[in-house]
Order: sequence, then structure tokens, then C-alpha cells
Amino acid sequence: SSDSLDYSSVAQGNLEWTDVASDPNSNAILVGAVTEDGNPDIFTACWSGTSWTANTIRHTDNAGGDDHPAVSVAFESTSSSALVVFNVNSDDEVKYRALSFTGSITDSCNGACSGPMLTDQPKSVRLSSDPVSDQVALMVQDNGDEVYHAHWNGATWSSPTTLSTDTDASHKYEPMLFLWDVSATGGMAFWASKDIYFPYYMEWDYDGQVLNSGNTGLVGLLGSSNPGQWVII
Repeated sequence: SSDSLDYSSVAQGNLEWTDVASDPNSNAILVGAVTEDGNPDIFTACWSGTSWTANTIRHTDNAGGDDHPAVSVAFESTSSSALVVFNVNSDDEVKYRALSFTGSITDSCNGACSGPMLTDQPKSVRLSSDPVSDQVALMVQDNGDEVYHAHWNGATWSSPTTLSTDTDASHKYEPMLFLWDVSATGGMAFWASKDIYFPYYMEWDYDGQVLNSGNTGLVGLLGSSNPGQWVII
């Protein structure tokens, strides 16, 4: 069967970017979205298994427009709490809100909670949940084409680690990704860099500490034939 989500009460404009996450402990599915009107809106909608609950996350205050994936969502794998990360106009800080597994906002922040501070406005953001804990990895590309990693431990964010100072990606692409190791306590970040035709990687442990780093040497197997644009695994 199919149905549609009416988000007109929480956001305006057609959908431009979406992200989706599922709760491993329930039927909940969380969607984060950016609309494409002149002043893009950011909203979330949570499917309980039978109905939708939608929230305005940010209204007409998206950083620089709708030409980049400026929202990402994730569930903590054991608590069923959720996160949505996004950007705010003229602010170098990644913003976030904490959500319940039903999609309602649970934090006490006024409009947005303060996340990792970058050196330029965040543009593309991507969350990745550890399947065996409440850890969540964040990858970000900012307006200066720098790529960062930060780590959510279930309560607070780590300081961001700079992975690349220039992806040459015009901040409209998503040249980074984080994958968790299901059987081990850690994960691996991948990212692209200017004029390099294979992705770099950095291995992290459960606490967000670096274990190993280098480049994959896999030309054309990961990402685009053009450097610094996409990393897809």
C-alpha cells in the first residue's frame, strides 16, 4: 500500500533533500527534510507504524539555500531516542534537536541545540548510528569545502576532527561517509579530497579515538571519477 505525508502545517515548498532512519527496537521511521522554497524550511516526520507526527525544526533560516543535504536523522540503537542535525543561516555551528522514538522533541533548547563548532557554515551533514550502542557518528562538509567528523556518545558531542581542508566540491555534494563495524567497537570514516581520485579513510574506536588512517588506493571503486564530489559505499 502507499500513502502520502501532508507536511503543510510544519513547512512550505516542495521537498528538496530528505534523509530517513529506522528505529531497530520499534516500528518507528524518522524522516528529515529540507524544502526548496525561497527560504527553505527544515522539518521532521516520524511514522509510528500507523500515523505520522511532524515537527518544524527550522523555518526560513536554512544556511545558504537548498542546494545541499543540510539535514540528517538517526536513532540511538539501544535507547530509541533520535537526533536530527541541521544548519542555521550565518552560523558556523552544527545544530541539533533530540527526539523521542515517536518524533516529539525532548530537549529543552530554545529553537536549536548547540553541536560541534566548525570554521565555516555547515552545508552537507550525515549521521550514522552504531548498531550496538547509542553512539552516533557525524560527518560534515562546510561552506569552505572542509570535511569534519564528530562523535555523539548518547549525551554530548565530541570536538570535531578536521579530515580534509579542501574537497573542491563547491559544498553541494556529499564527499564523506561513516560506516560502523557491526562486530567490533568502532567504525571507519571515508572522505574525498581535492585532486585525489581515491578516498581517504580513518578508523575510530568505540570512544571516538583514532586507530588508523590512510588512503584506500581504490581508484574508481569508491565515489566519482571526479575527485572531491561523492563517496558512496
